Order: sequence, then structure tokens, then C-alpha cells
Amino acid sequence: SCTLNASRFYKYSDINEQLEATCNIATATDSILGEQVQAAVHAIRRNHRQIDWSDKVATPIHLDLKMGNLLISDDKVFLIDMDCVQLGDPLADVGSFIANLYLNGLRFGTDVAQINEVVTLFCDGYCAAIDWEVDYAKLNWYIAAALIHEVVRRSLRQQNVERLKLIGAIIELSKHYSVLCRKDINGDLCASK
Repeated sequence: SCTLNASRFYKYSDINEQLEATCNIATATDSILGEQVQAAVHAIRRNHRQIDWSDKVATPIHLDLKMGNLLISDDKVFLIDMDCVQLGDPLADVGSFIANLYLNGLRFGTDVAQINEVVTLFCDGYCAAIDWEVDYAKLNWYIAAALIHEVVRRSLRQQNVERLKLIGAIIELSKHYSVLCRKDINGDLCASK
């Protein structure tokens, strides 16, 4: 049991700064990679402008939600590493967690189609556990953004050879989720995935 004192709100400007930092480090690493990251970031920013963000949600969010921060014991799950907790949209954490699922799946050589099945199971379970309807345009936007500002940026900063080999696939996944986001904005997909 603990009390969280989270007065800071995690918002678009925070994500946008991280996206810009990713563009800068990618360009400094390799000009072609920089162009690829900038194109992905451009799509993410364009989609953000088209989404209705008027219904701001303010719940505590972890901001480092990944498998390594979950301790599982029998039928209980414990969340650790709470030093980044802020108020914000819970879909930011969900998008971050899904980006981490892709990273770990790819690192272990899992086919993207199989990772997609895990992501679908996770999303179905998440939707069943909450009492509000998920806005898939927003969720897909957070996933596309997290793949760039979390996975690509950390991979480049850490210069982890294994993760650097996956950057092309991560950028493609971000583009995929940007396309899904645009389809959801335009109403081309049904509400349930």
C-alpha cells in the first residue's frame, strides 16, 4: 500500500520533446536513419492534430510500463519503479507497454504476426477490465509515438547493438500504427479490434 503524490501532468508537449530528441539523435547517428525517423515523427504529429483531445483524462500513469517493472508472484502482479509517476492519459501507459511487447518479441526472434496476437489478447483483456470505451485512434497514436520516442530513442542512446538491428522494424511498426490511427480518425475501422 502506498500514496502517490503526482501533481505533474504528462502531456503532448512532453512526448513532442522526446520525439524531437529522437529525430536529433537519429540524424546525428545516420542521415538516412534521421530521414526515416523524421518521416515517422511527421506522421505522428499530423495524426495528433486530427484527434479530438478535448476529453482529457487525469489518472496516475507509470511512464515506464514494461515487463521488467512487473513482478509476478502466483496470482499477484506488483508494479515497481514508480519514480516517474505522473497524471495523464492511461492510454499513454498502454501504448508504451505495447511498444515494449513489440521490442521484446522482436529481440527474441518472434514473428510480428505472433506479437500482434499477444497485443490483441492484451488489448482485449485491458478493454474487458476497464469501465470505459477505448478510443482506438488515441491508443494507436500512443503506440506509434512510443515506438519512436521510447524504443528508437533508447536504442540509439544506449547504442545497444542488438536493439540497433531492430530499428528498421520498429520504425515500420510505428508507420503501421500511424496508418491505423488515421483509419480510426476517419472512421474506416470498427470500434472493436
